[in-house]
Amino acid sequence: PESPVGKTVAEVFGEDIFEGVHARIDEALAGSEVVFDLVNKVPGGAEHMQVHYVPDRDERGNVIGVYGLVTDRTEQQRARERIEASERQLRAVADNLPLLITYVDADERLRFMNATFHEWLGVDPASAIGRPLAEVVGPENYAARREYLRAALGGRRVEFELVSRTLQGPRHLQTLYVPDVRDDGRVCGIFTLSTDVSAQKAVERELQRLARVDTLTGLANRRQFDELLEQALARYRRSRRPLALIYLDIDRFKAINDTHGHGVGDAVLREFAARLQAGLRETDVAARLSGDEFVVLLDGLATRDEAVAVADKLLHAIRVPMALPGKVLDVSASMGLAWLDGS
Repeated sequence: PESPVGKTVAEVFGEDIFEGVHARIDEALAGSEVVFDLVNKVPGGAEHMQVHYVPDRDERGNVIGVYGLVTDRTEQQRARERIEASERQLRAVADNLPLLITYVDADERLRFMNATFHEWLGVDPASAIGRPLAEVVGPENYAARREYLRAALGGRRVEFELVSRTLQGPRHLQTLYVPDVRDDGRVCGIFTLSTDVSAQKAVERELQRLARVDTLTGLANRRQFDELLEQALARYRRSRRPLALIYLDIDRFKAINDTHGHGVGDAVLREFAARLQAGLRETDVAARLSGDEFVVLLDGLATRDEAVAVADKLLHAIRVPMALPGKVLDVSASMGLAWLDGS
């Protein structure tokens, strides 16, 4: 209520407040313009303030005093705190998601990168900010994404899948590029999200494998054999290298099932398949067509004698008595051989 004119700062505001600004006042009295934020300790006053000290000079340029301007910045500070809290929450969410998340500006420089990059790729997000994307991810990874990146920066939403090398090994990544389009139509950058779908792809591959494999014997089933035969015929048409097909049917297999039970019959099929597989080259394929019917595809042969030699080897392997749980069975098979050499 009394006029502060003629009193010291300490007298007007108290020793505690004066001690907090004393050094800044001295800077201004030394000739520097000073701006700083201050948390107010006076009850009932503005909570956050910005203080601006400007030296007052005489006509000779000597500092004769200091002008002080104090602005109430409480609302701005609270708004800043709300923004910072929101950013911390978003960062915490982004850093703990099993996704690669970035924001890339129109100049292809990284402006945001979540912590998953460090876990998967060993990239430090803090050191990557502001750097070109190509420099951070490396030329190989950048080249694989360049086409999609340019399309997204052109305003198009892009989805694609790629296999990337990570610290944990190859990961199959499903990636989404979303353009950051402003009201005037400018694309200022793109948001990128990459999801690891390796487990899903592994399941898909296993399902595809199971759909093409005989579950009892582990050999190719009819579906896979039809595909492999078509591929072998295509190679034959290109190179004219001979190929052969061996058809096998287990003799009196129904009697084995009727006499010993289907468990023993399944054991015979598995052992039969194993002997076929053991007697083939890496380039040959054995398949179970159905029941007790099997087929062997011999590819890349030079002469008919090679096919006959493989067939003889398989016959001798099959004729060896099968030692099954609790019994030994003599199993034989009927065999036919087809030869294709273009003659």
